[in-house]
Amino acid sequence: MAHCPFVPKTPSVRTVLLAAAGCVALAVPWGQGGASAQTPTQQELDSLRQAVQEQAQELRAQSQRLNQQLKLLDAQQRRIQQLETQVSPGRRAAPQRAASAPQPPVQTQAQMQVHPPSASAPASPDEAQASQQGAPIQAPPETEIDRQKNQLALQTAPNLAATGGVLTPRGVLVLQPTVQYDYYSQNQAVVSGFTIVPGITFGNVNINRRSQDVYTTGLRIRLGITDRFETNVYVPYVFTNSNTTTSPQSTSATPFSVGASGTDLGDVQFGASYQINAGTGGWPVFVANLQFKTITGTSPFDVPIYTINDPNGTYLQGLQKRLPTGTGFYTLTPSVTVLYPTDPGVLFANVKGIYNFSRRVTVQNASGGAGTSTTLQPGSGLGLSFGMGFSLNDQTSLSLGYEQDFYFASTQDGHNVAGSSYRQGAFNFGLGYQLSPVDALNVGASIGVGANSPAATLVLQYSRRITLF
Repeated sequence: MAHCPFVPKTPSVRTVLLAAAGCVALAVPWGQGGASAQTPTQQELDSLRQAVQEQAQELRAQSQRLNQQLKLLDAQQRRIQQLETQVSPGRRAAPQRAASAPQPPVQTQAQMQVHPPSASAPASPDEAQASQQGAPIQAPPETEIDRQKNQLALQTAPNLAATGGVLTPRGVLVLQPTVQYDYYSQNQAVVSGFTIVPGITFGNVNINRRSQDVYTTGLRIRLGITDRFETNVYVPYVFTNSNTTTSPQSTSATPFSVGASGTDLGDVQFGASYQINAGTGGWPVFVANLQFKTITGTSPFDVPIYTINDPNGTYLQGLQKRLPTGTGFYTLTPSVTVLYPTDPGVLFANVKGIYNFSRRVTVQNASGGAGTSTTLQPGSGLGLSFGMGFSLNDQTSLSLGYEQDFYFASTQDGHNVAGSSYRQGAFNFGLGYQLSPVDALNVGASIGVGANSPAATLVLQYSRRITLF
């Protein structure tokens, strides 16, 4: 079969059809009734050649545009992975796609001619906008799921209950009914006499054992003013009872026990928290907090005490017949909370200052006489706590931490009270469970360190989120 001069060496479908049409035109006789064959004119041949060249140029241009789109998608995918690594350095990188983006099979010229490709669209509206503006695609710093996990993890830490963790979003009201139990236990030996050799004392020895249970039910209300600023208020109601057992070591005294109780409103607290920075660029999040405690509870100076005139007053003088539910002094507590998210949880630390305002009070006379008016100021202090909260899954979180407080000496009329400085610490751990998107339940426990700390503390807290605006 003779070779058609119009067929190129690498033909496409359309090119072959056009060339074949030219060849057929040369081979088929023109006219009717056995007319002689006529050859196409030179103008027709030039027109066919020009059409073939235009189709070839169009195919080459489309192929170049497709390659450019593929390179752009590949560059955008690599940029997204780099930003995700920078925003969350501690988070495990998501599995990368093979060769960044799957490359479509290379189409032949014939396939592209039959199905001409349209302009390739970016994979998402964000990519489309970034492509049009020529700007890199920005990955979100933290997903909503991660934020909720961190918030649940921080809520389980008992020592962060009154300070800012993950702040309440703007327009959201959080109601937190709370039940807390504190147990105190203290043993004391008072010696009135003298010692000749170690272990042998002449005189009276008074051995006291005192235990106290404090039950506090309260409601904490948080309101997000902005996404970085929240206010809160805590209203407690306290029921407490104590039991003191004394064993006077003398020939004329026998061991006995005495109890006391108290029930009333506790000291109401007000506070606010402000998130200082966004925590980008590998920096932790800093949250400034301020808490103010009032004196709405029953003051220790307003409850009756045992005097020397009461039965067994020699051994009970100074003890309270009814227990207070407040401290009797205003307290201001500024603090800074530091949060550093790490997969699968968040590290936290809190540094606080404790300032007690002085007041003029009347101290009752244990001997039964008139009280003494004096100016007292409990010792101010410093506190440090740290720990980690982490998510076990989307609904359950756990926290572990330790806190230590240092209190300086109290003053009376501007003079230090000897022996009034002290320290207290506690190991804290908590467990939280997300009941629903707006409901959570937290259980916390603390084990006291030192004689001045509660021996044990248990906290049960329920949280309900309400969107106001």
